[in-house]
Amino acid sequence: MSTLNFINSSALRGDASLISNSKLLLQSSGNTTATQSFIFNDGAASKLALGIGDPATASNIKFFIDSAGDINISSNVGIGTAPTTDDLAVKGNIHAVSGLRDGSSSLGSNNYVLTSTGSATAWADASSSSIIGGPYVEIAGDTMTGPLIIQDALTNSGDPLLTLYNQTSGDYSTIEFSDQAPTVLQKGYLKFSHLDSKSFGGGASFHFNSTEDDLVLAVGNADATHGRVAVWSGGSSAEADYCFAQDVDTGMRRTSANNVSLMAGGIAGVAASATASSMKYAGSTKIATTSTGVSITGNTVGSINATFSGGTGTGVTVLTIGSSSQTNFTKQDFITDEHGSSQAYLLAYGSTNAEAGNLAIKNIKDGGEIFFSVSSSATEALRLTSTHVTLGSYGSGSVTGTVANLLAVDSSGKVIETTASGSGAVTGSGTAEYIPKWNSTTALVNSRMFQSTVNSTTFLNVGNSSNRMGLLVVPTQTSTITNYDFGLQLNNDSTFNVGAQSKLYSSIWEGIKILPATSHYLTRITPRLEVYPFEDPSTTTDNTYDSNFTGSSFSMGSSNTIGSSGSSNLAIFGFNNKIKGDKFVVIGQGNEMDLDDNVSSLVVGTTNDATQGGLANSLLVGQNIDVQRKVTRGIISGINHGFVQDSNNCLVTGSGNAVYGNNNFIWGASHQGLSGVNNIMQGGFSTQITNGSGNLYGSVLVGWNNTLSYGSRASLITGRDNVVSRTDYSIVGGFNNDVGHGGTIYDSNLVVGSGNQVNGSDNIVGGDNNTVSQNRSIVSGASNTVSASNCLVVGSSNDVRIEESIVGGNNNNIGDNSDTSDDRILVMGQSNSTNNTSNTLLLGSGNTSGNNIGAPTNVTNAATFGQNNTLATAGNAPDNNFLLFSMGRSNSTSGTLAFAFGGGNTVRSNTNGNCIAIGNSNTIGWVTSAQAARNTIVIGTQNEIANSVHTGANDYKILIGRGLDDVKTAGADYVLIGRNNDENNDYSILNLSCSLIVGASTMGGASDRRNAIVVTNKTSSSDESNVILPGVGKYRNYANDSAAATGGVPLYGIYHTNGALKIRVT
Repeated sequence: MSTLNFINSSALRGDASLISNSKLLLQSSGNTTATQSFIFNDGAASKLALGIGDPATASNIKFFIDSAGDINISSNVGIGTAPTTDDLAVKGNIHAVSGLRDGSSSLGSNNYVLTSTGSATAWADASSSSIIGGPYVEIAGDTMTGPLIIQDALTNSGDPLLTLYNQTSGDYSTIEFSDQAPTVLQKGYLKFSHLDSKSFGGGASFHFNSTEDDLVLAVGNADATHGRVAVWSGGSSAEADYCFAQDVDTGMRRTSANNVSLMAGGIAGVAASATASSMKYAGSTKIATTSTGVSITGNTVGSINATFSGGTGTGVTVLTIGSSSQTNFTKQDFITDEHGSSQAYLLAYGSTNAEAGNLAIKNIKDGGEIFFSVSSSATEALRLTSTHVTLGSYGSGSVTGTVANLLAVDSSGKVIETTASGSGAVTGSGTAEYIPKWNSTTALVNSRMFQSTVNSTTFLNVGNSSNRMGLLVVPTQTSTITNYDFGLQLNNDSTFNVGAQSKLYSSIWEGIKILPATSHYLTRITPRLEVYPFEDPSTTTDNTYDSNFTGSSFSMGSSNTIGSSGSSNLAIFGFNNKIKGDKFVVIGQGNEMDLDDNVSSLVVGTTNDATQGGLANSLLVGQNIDVQRKVTRGIISGINHGFVQDSNNCLVTGSGNAVYGNNNFIWGASHQGLSGVNNIMQGGFSTQITNGSGNLYGSVLVGWNNTLSYGSRASLITGRDNVVSRTDYSIVGGFNNDVGHGGTIYDSNLVVGSGNQVNGSDNIVGGDNNTVSQNRSIVSGASNTVSASNCLVVGSSNDVRIEESIVGGNNNNIGDNSDTSDDRILVMGQSNSTNNTSNTLLLGSGNTSGNNIGAPTNVTNAATFGQNNTLATAGNAPDNNFLLFSMGRSNSTSGTLAFAFGGGNTVRSNTNGNCIAIGNSNTIGWVTSAQAARNTIVIGTQNEIANSVHTGANDYKILIGRGLDDVKTAGADYVLIGRNNDENNDYSILNLSCSLIVGASTMGGASDRRNAIVVTNKTSSSDESNVILPGVGKYRNYANDSAAATGGVPLYGIYHTNGALKIRVT
């Protein structure tokens, strides 16, 4: 095939050297020299190459991409810097994502380092000695396995084998230990600091720390490796040798050779040496061991000196405490001593009898006694045994002792004898603390009432666990209520009643009744309980009970009106409420629940009204809610709601909402609904349901001022000012959208954005002010109009009337109202338009396809890319156009298989087609269908194949060049190249069957156009092909080179001398 060589980007020439290699070559300006840069595609080698110099020389190719897609560079490369003598010079970082290969193409292994062999690179194992100085220990950022051995032959004991530095001064140098995996947090630390502030007293310090709460320092082990801890004592009382971090002057220290002390606060408390030990108080020795015993300095506790000595009697030991002259005697603990069957005595001396009596004495011998005597006589003043107390003498009071007389205390505090009190003979016996009762007229016995004290609290008991009794208190009856006895009753059957006992039903007490119920006791209040406020009585009004109300109630508050003849089981909390009904509770103030139909419901709030509709099994919470219709199984909360119809199973909350229908959930404010609309959720502000009724299958209407009408079922409407009608199973969100006003039932739409109008089904619409009137389309953008189905439209101000279209951009106009059978259009760009077009692609701006001029012009299977291109838009275009293609600007194609590339080209092919125009302002075909072209190619600019004189003159031609016009010849097809060819004016080829015509003129006038070469065809066995040089033959007849030069023939140009063909060489 032919090859084009583009030079200086404006001239076009053929290069025979490149044709054979099938190359496409682009060179810089100038002739082919060693300094000329080039880029070409080598078809034979399948590579894209760049270089300098002659591209035919392989060494001049510096960069190429081969057929495998690999990049080959044969020159030095600089990245971020100028190339050097090395193959690659890089200024900046190198990021090796996958790996780095050495001289043997190896990627190495884990823990390998890259080394140099002198002539190449090689990976080496960092753990071996094969690299300089190896093996190496990985110090930072990694983990070393195996033991670490540091070995050297040091002669100076001060030279360290291992040195650790922390360059942050005073912030410890630390070694971390763990007997588990590195990720486990149980660790120990050895830390060193030179700061006094961290050494608990001054100087440098080592610290053992751990993450564990309990840290032990163990020296040695149980396998005969015994440990010791040896310290050099500083001998300082301010810092103990073994001390506590909290108190460095508390612990143990060496005071001198072979002497050690336990000290606290710098003062020795316990001292030990090789021969003695001592205990001190405030530095003074109190107890010390000697060679003969123990030396105690000072008094014992309580300043008592105690000695043991032999007492009188066999086996008696006497412990004498104090002395006859001691006056500071204090109370002592019990002192016990027992020797066989003998008794132990404790004798005390004091300056007075009173001081000697300050002893606590105990005899632990079974059957033993304790005797008290304050004189030398053998008579005891008091004898104590385990069962009784015996006085040594009596009768020293106001009367002499008499059997069965009473004891009393005289004015001196002495226990004395008195006479019996009372008159007459009273018999009987009793128990202390019991209240007696008369067993007869003269005898007293215990009653079942007695006094007891538990935890310093005194109780009056009525009965006990073995002698039970009841209690009945009946006060004077002052009530005007008949058929009741008021009182208090505590029964032996474990019941307690306080209130009024019914004479009609004796088991009923109107008041409080406590009785056993299974495993616990039950407190029952019958029939009414009222908790009254603690307020000024002058400003408080009692609750009022309807005279016909016989049911039970519970109230907390005042000024309430309670009950009716049809009411029962009421509860009220608050003030100024009215309540009627059954199993009904009101909490709040000013509520008017004055209807017997209120059943099993709860009202909480203020100024609510349920005097017309009533509540059943419902909850009402809020203010100013007027229940005008019956609510069953509902929850109503908020303020100022209105009721449209009886409602079941509803949940309403917010402000000013309409309550309607069944199974509805309404929240927000100012919502409106319709009677008979069921199963809907309505929320937000001021949404409306207008027209229609029935089951909406869970539709959700939320947002601001949205409207749903004509029973849009199972749909979601949100946003603001949207109107949705007759649209099922859809989602609408955004602002001011209008969906479903087309008068029929639609479904399955998704609409978001603002100002969109949708009348159809299965559409997805987003953006602003779009209009969709058919089905199954996706529209996004602004101000688009889609009146066809199955479309995708993205952009703004597009008008689409053709089904199955894809449109993107703005101001595109696809189809018109007459396009009833067209479909499948793809348009991307701006201001493109189609009419009577199918299966066509328009990409760019201002492109047009088809027309409606006279009979419709149809376009099928076409495409255009660029700007202002037209596909069969002229009034003279064929009725049916197929397989049109244009790329560029202002091209026009029509017919069949018509192609235009460039700008301003016109291609009019007939039904056979196959016409191609490449370049600028080229024309193929004439204005009528009979003069349309086929099998024609035009390349260049301002070329034209549009001969209107002869039928078929526009077929089978190739024009390459500029300003070329097809010319009538004896043959229908030829190749015309060059510029401004002769149109049979200078040299006629009308009767020649031509194969190749080369035009050669820079002038476009009819008389100035020339053909440089004409090659004719072999048309028969006797008519061979020939080469004609019209310009040479007619205008280049010179005698010699000199005359030829004078006549304008260039060097090496062709001329003739009377028919003899020559080349000017001088």
